Amino acid sequence: TTNEELRSANEEIQSSNEELQSTNEELETTKEELQSTNEELITINEELQLRNNELSEAVDYSRAIIQTIHEPLMVLDTNMCVGTVNKAFQQLFKISQDEAGGHLIFDLEDGNWNIPELRKQLQILTSQKESAKIFEVAHRFTAVGERTLLFYAMWLQQHDNKNKILLAIEDVTQRRRSEQQLKQSEENFRLLVQNSADIITVFSIDGTILYQSESVKQILGYTPGETKGKNMFRDQLVHPDDQSIKEAMYHKAGNAPRENIWAKFRMRHKDGSYRVIEAVCVNQLADERIRGIVANFRDITEKEKLENQKDEFIAIASHELRTPVTSIKAYAEILQEKFIELKDPSSAEMVKRMENQIDRLTHLISDLLDTTKISEGLLPFFSAYYDMNELIKEKVEELQHTAVKHKLVTKLKKGSLVWGDRDKTGQVLVNLISNAIKYSPNANQVIISSAYDKEENITVSVQDFGIGITPELKDKVFGRFFRVNEPDIKTFPGLGLGLYIAAEIIKRQNGKIWLKTERNKGSNFCFSLPLKK
Repeated sequence: TTNEELRSANEEIQSSNEELQSTNEELETTKEELQSTNEELITINEELQLRNNELSEAVDYSRAIIQTIHEPLMVLDTNMCVGTVNKAFQQLFKISQDEAGGHLIFDLEDGNWNIPELRKQLQILTSQKESAKIFEVAHRFTAVGERTLLFYAMWLQQHDNKNKILLAIEDVTQRRRSEQQLKQSEENFRLLVQNSADIITVFSIDGTILYQSESVKQILGYTPGETKGKNMFRDQLVHPDDQSIKEAMYHKAGNAPRENIWAKFRMRHKDGSYRVIEAVCVNQLADERIRGIVANFRDITEKEKLENQKDEFIAIASHELRTPVTSIKAYAEILQEKFIELKDPSSAEMVKRMENQIDRLTHLISDLLDTTKISEGLLPFFSAYYDMNELIKEKVEELQHTAVKHKLVTKLKKGSLVWGDRDKTGQVLVNLISNAIKYSPNANQVIISSAYDKEENITVSVQDFGIGITPELKDKVFGRFFRVNEPDIKTFPGLGLGLYIAAEIIKRQNGKIWLKTERNKGSNFCFSLPLKK
């Protein structure tokens, strides 16, 4: 029995040992699980710390963006209390964070921000729960005065239902002023064009009328709607004899962007009559706002009639004056001879002075006759080869006798013969040299020079050291009847025809004439003529 009890006890002990071993194994497993859980908790803590750092960085980054952005920004809660304002807001409106934070937006600047339109739009945003809203407000602010502001309001949805309103502000004051000024300028320009006495026309590149001002009705009898779409090459709006002139003007403008091109031609009125038109056009095809050739048409019909009447009067008067002046000249010469025979030198001298005035009058009549012939295209030219240097020497020798104070100096280069009208060119030389003497009363010399260039032209210049003229007038001195209005030049006699006649004589020989001048330092008149026929 004792052995059996011992055996039973051993079995129980062995069973207990096995249970203890199993328990130890379970404890070991639990320990490992706890250790694993602890490691997972450590990892989770590390991830949470990382997320917190990232969130903090994101918040700092957002705040930095808000603070450094150029546009004023402010954050409001749903009660319209200000939370944050950025530096741009503080600088523009002169309101600090402490002055704005925690206050109603409408209470800022002692209630100056209680703007009806601002309040209305924010209420619409909150009541309708719109995600964003854009509106414009014009208001006089205490710190910055009259401003036009563009507001961008946006909901910022948050998980804790503490929603915010982000309010971005753009100052568009200058833009609106510029737009208003531009609009006003456009309106002024539109009124100017519509009420202009000239016809303003815009052509496409192929010559089609894209736009024509209202003045076309007054000048040509058509409405702008009747002329729009017509083509200057296909539709006969210009006199058939003048069509080539207008086409040449248009083609020249097409090849010379932004250069003013002038022409004169006749255009047909709606009643069938023709009006004389002075036109100037400029190529604006490269301008994206226009993209066309702009032409300005001015009706000069009445002016042309007056000019023709004036030319006719001058022609008739000149012809009628020539005969009696010639007779007076002859009688003066007879009187002078008689006084010399009677040995009355004082009377003879007076008659001599009278002859000089008659010569001057004859010269003026000749200028008037030449002007009439030029305008009518009747000035005769007799061209042949001649030696320019010999012609210059001849005219210098003639004029030197009458030039008391001035020494006429020649600087001539040898060259070939010149093809042209010798007498007419001599008339040009006499005019230029006489002017040089007349307009340099305090100088003592005039330089006449000639030179030949590689383009087979001869250039002649007449340089004086007199009063000169202002540079802006130098292109006008060759105009008919042009007289400089400056006091020290107006005192010199003349009709303003000499340089006009000289210029026409040179141009009609395929030459060029120009002026170099400087006020109070003198003038240098130059002309060039081709050497060959």
